[in-house]
Amino acid sequence: MTWQTEKKYAKEYYETGVLKAEGWIDSHQKEGYWKYYHTNGVVQKKGHYHKGEKHGYWYFYSRENQLLKEGHFSDGEKQDWWIFHNNNTALKVQYKKGKREGYGLVYQKNKLQKALKYEQDKKVGEWSSVLSFRIDNPQVQF
Repeated sequence: MTWQTEKKYAKEYYETGVLKAEGWIDSHQKEGYWKYYHTNGVVQKKGHYHKGEKHGYWYFYSRENQLLKEGHFSDGEKQDWWIFHNNNTALKVQYKKGKREGYGLVYQKNKLQKALKYEQDKKVGEWSSVLSFRIDNPQVQF
């Protein structure tokens, strides 16, 4: 038995002719590295697919080319740590099967400001000092 794959490099365009997306297609689904673009030509997002689902580390950008968020996908769902950027503030949050599950850390100008805890996509705890967080959560290392 021989397997045939139809691996090819594909490009999609907006009606204006501006490149919208480019990447690999294998057996009629997205596979490997893909890049998407805003209508102004700036990269919108980039990352990998596996069997048509987002998989691995992805980056998302604004129309002004500012990094908005980045994180891991597993079979199309957010997984592990994600970082959300907003000017001098960054929120680092744990995900499991597409939902916030675990801890969140809020940084301002690269300095930890507060810690959060999530269960089943709902915030269940918040600490405004690292000391109080460590007292309540001695098992957590960061």
